[in-house]
Amino acid sequence: MVKKELLYFVAGDDKYRVNNKYDQKNKPLPPREIVRRAEEKVGQEMCYKLTSENCEHFVTKLRYGVSRSDQVKEAVLSVGLVAVGALVGPAVGISSGVAAGFFGMAVAIRGVSRYLRK
Repeated sequence: MVKKELLYFVAGDDKYRVNNKYDQKNKPLPPREIVRRAEEKVGQEMCYKLTSENCEHFVTKLRYGVSRSDQVKEAVLSVGLVAVGALVGPAVGISSGVAAGFFGMAVAIRGVSRYLRK
């Protein structure tokens, strides 16, 4: 479920950074539009699919209007490499990737957080 929470409560004492890595390839939408789109999703249950509907897809759709994720390529490579070493490895790698994706969603929205306070 999509929630609206302060970044402080999501990140706690962990370090975080804004990651707008696609800004060179895609023009970001205006901040108010990003926030409007995000707030429309609050309370909704979202389908999760690693390859087509992960957290990075979600935030890039909000920020750029285009769904995109490099996590898919990275996850496939990671799972493939870990699977060679052990049978348990892929589950651990995917779980870590999912957790990182959720944290990434909070970080991506952080870039426009000043608009959320108004």
